[in-house]
Amino acid sequence: MHNDGTTISAESLEQSTTENHSKQHDRSENKITGRQIRTVLVSSTGFFMDAYDIFVINLVVPMLGYVYYMDQKNTVPSDIQGILKGITNVGNIIGQLVFGYLGDSKGRKSVYGVELLIIIMATICSAMAGSAAIGVGTLGFLGFWRFILGIGIGGDYPMSATVSSEWSSAGRRGQMLALTFSMQGWGQFFGALFAVILLAIFKVPIEANQINIDYVWRILLALGVVPAACTLYSRFHLPESPRYAERVLKDPELAEIGKAYALGVQSKSSAKLVPREPMAHTKKLADDRHHFRDFRIYFSQWRNLKVLIGTCSTWFLLDIAFYGLSLNQSIVISAIGFAPDTTKASPWETLFKQAVGNLIISLLGAIPGYYVTVFTVEHLGRKTIQIIGFTMETILFIIVAAAFHP
Repeated sequence: MHNDGTTISAESLEQSTTENHSKQHDRSENKITGRQIRTVLVSSTGFFMDAYDIFVINLVVPMLGYVYYMDQKNTVPSDIQGILKGITNVGNIIGQLVFGYLGDSKGRKSVYGVELLIIIMATICSAMAGSAAIGVGTLGFLGFWRFILGIGIGGDYPMSATVSSEWSSAGRRGQMLALTFSMQGWGQFFGALFAVILLAIFKVPIEANQINIDYVWRILLALGVVPAACTLYSRFHLPESPRYAERVLKDPELAEIGKAYALGVQSKSSAKLVPREPMAHTKKLADDRHHFRDFRIYFSQWRNLKVLIGTCSTWFLLDIAFYGLSLNQSIVISAIGFAPDTTKASPWETLFKQAVGNLIISLLGAIPGYYVTVFTVEHLGRKTIQIIGFTMETILFIIVAAAFHP
């Protein structure tokens, strides 16, 4: 009762309490902590590295032509080009299926970082590819290691996206995922930027003898190790995802440690916030789960299956254009006349113009597009942005195809 004699009803008090709790929940759902940002940066670096390693081959293949196919107009045969550019995606499929399953059955912490070791090893071996005395040549070994690289990238792709999603607050999850995916644009940008820098450094040696391009493509591939090495320690010391620990492992103590890590506070379960392995019985519980059965039961419902089909089919159709163009961008740049033909200019001039063209496309096209999504996804919604994106791509592809005259 107030001093003026009015009485506060129990219903009003309960409603006020509920509203306060709701507001606190909304604030916590939209709050971004420093630890969450650091975790998202670790996973984002994975996308940066994946894009760099996949699409840098678009710049490397023209260089290989000047080193190994001087007698064929400095151009790698189209069938070999297709293998070198596409073999990584074959590995991607295997890596995504294998590491996706392991991430669910063994836990994110147990797997996250292993795929990075594969990427580091394959990248170094790709840069050092050489020919055997008899049999397999340099490009054969390069193709093999690009395939192994694809397995590692395929493992990193779903794991980084999952880690980013599970460590993000619900109110900011779309924005954090968009930010993670935006690093693909930066990976392509830095691939082109490093190519420009290396070609500028090696300009005099290349003009003296085009065989010196051999140094450029090897260094360009090797630079992909740098972001991988920078995040290796952080990945192996990342606690188990709170959502995975709570919903799959059924380990509340481990989930509490993860939540405390995300909030940057000390866990009640541990005097020191040290990541630990799941309890033995909960780990066995996770190992004994019938993942295929759960998958079948969940997606036997049409409302769940149609979301999976819609997501997979649109992503598949998008990637036909995305990978098809990105892996052959240097060819397109030469075809439209921005870079000269291999027979009409010096090797350095052709390669430099191709690298600059890739740089411009990444900086003025891909990167701005990613950040439009980052800043609008929580306002416009996922579906609206996707419809806008597909509509614009359809219009632009029609214009480019109709306007191009070789």
